[in-house]
Amino acid sequence: MSDYKDAIQAIFEEMVAGKYECEYWDLPQEEQDRLYREAEMAFVDRVADRADYLRKAEVVLKLKADCDSLLSACKLLMSRIDDGTLVRDISKDGEIDWAGKMMEFVKELHQVQEAIWNAEGKQL
Repeated sequence: MSDYKDAIQAIFEEMVAGKYECEYWDLPQEEQDRLYREAEMAFVDRVADRADYLRKAEVVLKLKADCDSLLSACKLLMSRIDDGTLVRDISKDGEIDWAGKMMEFVKELHQVQEAIWNAEGKQL
């Protein structure tokens, strides 16, 4: 017998055991047929649920990999700023609106640092 037929048979026997105090072969044929059809539908539902679960698990694993990759990139960016490899352009410090632009940039960098802390489960 194939795996799916074995699975359907097992579901069928569970259903009989849950509803009756006898073996399935002691039931009228019509009742056996009806319960077997229910078992087939239950099997289809379980397979669909499992396929849906596997699709969702695959998405979660991809998101986790993407998250790990983004975390590494953010940490690299912040380390380059900290070690002086990535430096601020000071040639525009004399411009009137430059300080405001730099404040916005510093806020954005803080968001990156917060994201790193959150991903690592650290408190601010």
